[in-house]
Amino acid sequence: MAFSSSLDAVYADADAMTDALTLVIRDGNQFWFVLPDGILPKNPDIDVSIPYLRFTTEGRRANMLTRMVFMSNNGVARDEGTGKKLLIEFRPCVLVGRSKEGHALVQQVSDLDTPPKPGGAASEARKPSPEPEGVQIPDIGELLAGLQETRKSLETIDTLLEAPDSLLDPDESKRKHLQTMIVATKDKALIGLGQLGDVLTRGGEQSLEEWREGVSQALSATIEAMLSFDDMAEHLRESKRREMELLRQSIESYFATIDPKADFDACRKFSTGVNQLILEDRKETLEIKFGRLEKKVESSYDYIISSMQQMLGKGVSMPLIPSPAAEPAQGYMAKFVFNMVHVVMAVRFGGLSITLDTGNYPRLYGELKGWDEMLAPRVHIVDRRRFEATKLGKKLASFN
Repeated sequence: MAFSSSLDAVYADADAMTDALTLVIRDGNQFWFVLPDGILPKNPDIDVSIPYLRFTTEGRRANMLTRMVFMSNNGVARDEGTGKKLLIEFRPCVLVGRSKEGHALVQQVSDLDTPPKPGGAASEARKPSPEPEGVQIPDIGELLAGLQETRKSLETIDTLLEAPDSLLDPDESKRKHLQTMIVATKDKALIGLGQLGDVLTRGGEQSLEEWREGVSQALSATIEAMLSFDDMAEHLRESKRREMELLRQSIESYFATIDPKADFDACRKFSTGVNQLILEDRKETLEIKFGRLEKKVESSYDYIISSMQQMLGKGVSMPLIPSPAAEPAQGYMAKFVFNMVHVVMAVRFGGLSITLDTGNYPRLYGELKGWDEMLAPRVHIVDRRRFEATKLGKKLASFN
């Protein structure tokens, strides 16, 4: 297929493609994304540098068509052999530098960007300023870890809010699975709530006094963990403390009047309401904390960007490219996060191997077969012609 003379024709070229993206998963951790022929340049004389692929009609055509094929079918790719589905997401990179006049330059790069113009509005859309001397910049590693833990807690809370009575499930195996998920959040309030649910379900195995003492202790631990005053204004602390104390008294007063053996259904109904109340309160607190953490991370990034700009000369810029990653995605084996530059490199070399970062996701780490020193997890992006020339392509062709 000849190169398009206009970017407007790229969409027509994409519509004319009869082949779709093919996904082949091999050995559980080798992911081959096979593009239709006619997208990647074949002429070895072409200087397929990143500027060529971003700022020339031919290069941008190849880049855009590659991305369009990736995002066909709403970004979902299915392995024809196993039926497993992957979700594809693209995230932009950022150019950081200084214009010829020395002005700070921060520009988000998308597929349709043109080369930044020094002094232009687009090239100076964001100008982070260095923090005043003496201001402590938060450790961005700690901030990111805090964001990750808070996000896990919010996801777990959302799951529990769909069925707050699941904490009282009579099936011990289901409760253990839920407890494992709760403990993974490292959220003391959620862990305490899980322990409270476990105590409530064991009422028939203990004396009434032991049961009530266990409920009181688990409830105290949960309430105490919810009183996280670090992210709360001074004038709200006492009000929050009184609110939690009244909640504690109300719950303990109720459980002091019932027998868990004779009145288990009533206990279950009341406990479900308490679970929902605690979960919603905890979610509100965590959402406030989540917002503040995001602001601190953004402030830290601004400071880092400003420091980088000070080190760069006038008229110089450098890209900040998000790392390729594999993330959990409900209903999919995983979500693969790419960047335009990753696609550009695939176009440039006809294929690209990417190491997947699964260290923060134990379940995903297991599903992707973990890290194998002999066969590390990789993503390969090639066209059909190149794929069929590989040993794997030849082997699959022989089966067909």
